[in-house]
Amino acid sequence: MAATTVLVTGASGFIGLPVATALVAQGHRVVGLDLVAPATPAQGVQHVLGGLSDVHLIYRLLEQWDVDTIVHGGAISGPMLARDNPYLVCETNVVGTINLMEASRQRALRRMVQLSSASAFGATPPAPVADDAPLRAKDLYGASKGAADLLLEAYRRQYGLDVIA
Repeated sequence: MAATTVLVTGASGFIGLPVATALVAQGHRVVGLDLVAPATPAQGVQHVLGGLSDVHLIYRLLEQWDVDTIVHGGAISGPMLARDNPYLVCETNVVGTINLMEASRQRALRRMVQLSSASAFGATPPAPVADDAPLRAKDLYGASKGAADLLLEAYRRQYGLDVIA
């Protein structure tokens, strides 16, 4: 894969930080967006504080850094972070994802990868779970991740975006 400039959302998180670090190691330029700074900043990652609901920030970052790929790992996990704030969970996980997809469409980005969650499927049979297993989330977090996955698929079909969850 040719070197790209990648925006990693949730770049201070459990999955986002190692992803950002691995991308730098592969020679990519990485801009990390998160609500909080990482405990230990990843060398080579330009960390930016901000949220996914700030659509103007998203467009500025894509323009300023000439981003061509997004790895979307930013989310709010309701059970862990905002159990009693369903609006915040949906604003971040659903609207934030739409903001990224629409920016990807408007700027004709090369690719967007969304890090989804098994929570979108709810109770499943033993692994491996088929790609076409029905989404039967058991909680708001899972439903918000499932909604984002379905929206991603709709953007792929309707606009031809190279997106995957």
